[in-house]
Amino acid sequence: MSKANLSNTELKALVSLLEDDDPKVQHMIWNKIESLGESVIPFLEDQWDDTKDADLQTKIEQIIHDVQFNSLKKQLTLWKFNGGEDLLTGMYLCGKYHFPDMELIGLEQQIKQLSLEAAKLFHSNLHPYDQIRALNRFFFTVNQFRPNRKNFHSPSNSFLNVVLESRKGNPLTLSVIYLLVANILGIPLSGVNFPNLFILTFKDASKQFYINVYNSGLIFTRSDVDDYLKQAKLQHRDHYFQPCSNIEIVIRNIRNLIGCYEQLNETEKISEMQELLSILQDDDLYDTE
Repeated sequence: MSKANLSNTELKALVSLLEDDDPKVQHMIWNKIESLGESVIPFLEDQWDDTKDADLQTKIEQIIHDVQFNSLKKQLTLWKFNGGEDLLTGMYLCGKYHFPDMELIGLEQQIKQLSLEAAKLFHSNLHPYDQIRALNRFFFTVNQFRPNRKNFHSPSNSFLNVVLESRKGNPLTLSVIYLLVANILGIPLSGVNFPNLFILTFKDASKQFYINVYNSGLIFTRSDVDDYLKQAKLQHRDHYFQPCSNIEIVIRNIRNLIGCYEQLNETEKISEMQELLSILQDDDLYDTE
């Protein structure tokens, strides 16, 4: 059912029943309105504006949130079902949790513009290390992307739209933007689910090395990775060295958000993030940051 099946008069009558004293009636009406889907949101927003009843406004706000969250879960489920092929879409869906009116095309345009500007620093036959050094200059010097160490646990660090605007983020979101731009330029970069720090790997038929975007694009080797794992007394796992999937990256981003909301004691948001996590997660191979 959609809003089109009901007149505005019928919808207004439904909203008025949210004030009924009987909890069972309220629950039934709440579910009825939710079942109408996102098409009902503009009407609910108008009803919020028209009423002076603070309690009714709160109920309308919660219904709008529930409708948007249910839609988000369906979109995330579809994204996973289709193989999570587009990383930007997956990260966009994470952002829609906090910014429900955000549109994917806006993120696409910003990433495309960055790639067009970055392409000016490249020429044919650059050595892979020189490709990364050129991208580092563009990313960190020209565009001033940098770690947000001062507010490291802020949820905003996990939303691409905010990071693109502020130029500050956490290891994962900075790496994702860097990765998306690099891939458009034809540089074969992928994410790596490394413990305690999200990194990237350059991997083609003849060469593989690693990049720490959170440390100004530092280039390092497999032996450096081995040394780090030994010093940190971490178990050697093959997936610490190899590219991970887009779904794994989005899972890690959701885990980061759960950690942020735990810091803020936002129990409802933690619960909803765990719902999103359960849609994507098949095992326990995921770290944070």
